[in-house]
Amino acid sequence: MSEMNTLSCLNDYSGSRHPIPVAAVADIIRNVVTPVDGIVLRDLDHAAGWTLAGNLRANEPFPPFDQSAVDGYAFHRREFGAALRIAGLTRAGEPRRWIAEGEALHVMTGAPVPRGADRVAMQERCTVEDGVVTPPCLLPSGTNIRRRGEDVGIGDLLVPALKRLDARHIAILAAAGHGRVSCIRALRIGLIATGDELVVAAAEPVPFRVRDSNTPMLTALLSAAPDIELEIVRCRDSVDEITESIAEMSETCDLVITTGGMSFGVEDHVRSACLRLGGRFALHAVAMKPGKPVGLAILPNCILLGLPGNPFAAFATFLVVGREVLACLRGRRPDHLSRPAIADFEIARRPGRSEFFPVGVSGYDHTGLPKLRRLGKGGSARLMPLTLADGLGCIAAETPIVSKNDPIEFIDMRQAFDVQ
Repeated sequence: MSEMNTLSCLNDYSGSRHPIPVAAVADIIRNVVTPVDGIVLRDLDHAAGWTLAGNLRANEPFPPFDQSAVDGYAFHRREFGAALRIAGLTRAGEPRRWIAEGEALHVMTGAPVPRGADRVAMQERCTVEDGVVTPPCLLPSGTNIRRRGEDVGIGDLLVPALKRLDARHIAILAAAGHGRVSCIRALRIGLIATGDELVVAAAEPVPFRVRDSNTPMLTALLSAAPDIELEIVRCRDSVDEITESIAEMSETCDLVITTGGMSFGVEDHVRSACLRLGGRFALHAVAMKPGKPVGLAILPNCILLGLPGNPFAAFATFLVVGREVLACLRGRRPDHLSRPAIADFEIARRPGRSEFFPVGVSGYDHTGLPKLRRLGKGGSARLMPLTLADGLGCIAAETPIVSKNDPIEFIDMRQAFDVQ
C-alpha cells in the first residue's frame, strides 16, 4: 500500500479533516482492501449467500438426454397424417424405448424421446381412438423436444468466480451435478460500541443514559449474510479500553467496526487508538450528511471501519462505506446501490455534502420513476422515520435547491438490507 493512498492516524487526528466525496469512496476502498485468504467446501444445499471461489463448469450436459417438453405422442416425420398404433407409455425417469414404423409412443413431460422419433405432438392436439393416435400435420422437426445439452453443454461455464450464489446458481449447479462447491471462507467481523452513555437494550432504565441501538442494528444487518461470523463488545469512552478491545479483535477478525468516538472531540478516542496500534487511515471523513465522521483504517492485522454514534448516521455510512468494504473482502464489487428517482418535495440546502434521508414512495411518473417524499424532520439520531421509509433519498453534494420533479437518487430499503 503506497504512502499516497493513506493518511497516518497522527496527521489525520491533528487536523487533516477534509472530507472525501461520496463518489470517490469506492475507488479508495478498492485500492486498500484486499480479499481474505481461505476457501471452504460447502454442500450445495447450504451454499446460498456464499461467494464462489473459482469458476465452475459443467461436467455433464443438461438436459442429459433428449426429453419430451410436453405430455404427448412421439413419432417420426414420415408418419404425418397417418393413424399410428400407440406402442405404450413412457414416464419421466423410465428408460428410453424404440418405436417402429407405423408406431407412436405416448410420452410424459421429461420422459426420454424414443429412438425412431424426431418430434412430439401435444396430446390435446392428437386424435386418439381404440389404441390408435392420429397426430397433427406440419409439426417441424424437434417440436416439443428438449435436446441433450441444449441448455448446458459439457465444459460450459456455469457460474464465474466471485459470484455470490443465489437460488438461480444453486439450481443450475444442482442440474449439472455439483453437490459441493468451493467458497470464500466466512468473514470474521468484530463490533465495538463505544460510549459511557450506553446501556444494553434489556437493561433497566438508567437516568441520562441511552440504549445501544447501533449494535443490534448492525448485528441484524450482518447476520443476514450466512458467511459472516460476529464478535461483539462494548467499551467506555476510554482510549486505553478502546485500544485494548481493537487490539484483541484484530488478532482474530478481518474487519472491526466501531460505532461512536469517530469525531474530533475530547471523548472521541477511536482515532487515537488506531494511532497507538500503528494504523493508517485511507478514509478519515466523508462528505455526506449524516455521517461525516466515518473512517477506514488499515491496521497491522485487519481493517477498521469507524462509524458515527448516531443511529441513522451509522446506518447511512454503513451503506456507503461498509457494503463496499465487505464486497472487497470477498473479492468482488457490490451491486450499484442507488437508482434514479424524482423529488416529490422542495428544499433549499447548503451544498457541499451528499445528503441521505428517509423517504416514502408517493407514486410513479410516466416513465416509471418513483416519486419520493421526505419523512420526518431530519437528524442523525432519529429512528422512527427510518422504520416508516421505503428507502433512502440522496441529493447530490453540489445541489443547493431541490424542486418538485427534480432528479434525485433512491436506495430501495430491500437492497439496503442486502449486505452483499
